Amino acid sequence: DGRTVTAAGSALSAAHIVVATGGRPLLPAIPGAELGITSDGFFELARRPQRVAIVGSGYIAIELTGIFAALGSEVTLVLRGETVLKQFDAMIGESTLKVLRDDGVSIVTRACPAALARDAGGSLALSLVDGRRLEPLDCVLWAIGRAPAVAELGLERAGVERDAYGFITTDKYQNTSAAGVYAIGDVTGRAPLTPVAIAACRRLSDRLFGGKAYRHLDYRNIPTVV
Repeated sequence: DGRTVTAAGSALSAAHIVVATGGRPLLPAIPGAELGITSDGFFELARRPQRVAIVGSGYIAIELTGIFAALGSEVTLVLRGETVLKQFDAMIGESTLKVLRDDGVSIVTRACPAALARDAGGSLALSLVDGRRLEPLDCVLWAIGRAPAVAELGLERAGVERDAYGFITTDKYQNTSAAGVYAIGDVTGRAPLTPVAIAACRRLSDRLFGGKAYRHLDYRNIPTVV
């Protein structure tokens, strides 16, 4: 319910409950998607794959593309549109693509994945909706976005509402639709940056326990480095 959390076989009750469970990487809804990895799987790799395709245009995709290229892998960056880092100034995306190309990264644009398959020899082939195929590949990494990690929380039992994408909705004070339940960080879908979550939590603490009734985080003009 809205006052109880069950964890490790114990029921814990409190006047204030903060949901800060973060997010998880998304897989595309295509056949064979599970043959690829996500940013989580990147950190579990036992060895460096030689031929890598990275699908995505955000900063996680760009970061991992740069790492693989610097380590010596043959990297193909697969973009749904024409550019990258669309949440940043346009010149940053353009400059980034130039740098990646100069570093030997192949850029495939207007590419919508249709299926991922493994052949008898163990190599992967990524088929695109327009009929193109990217092969042979040793690794395909999906960096197409993140979803809130809320699947097993039972938020509906606490009366906590979510938006159309599954993120917990909050007001400027981090209040959810359930009194005494708050949400912070990536699980809210707003400015998914660790320092932002920390800043929001500090202000919530000031409001709940520091006597500062109107303390809240201003989400405008948050500086971001890529």
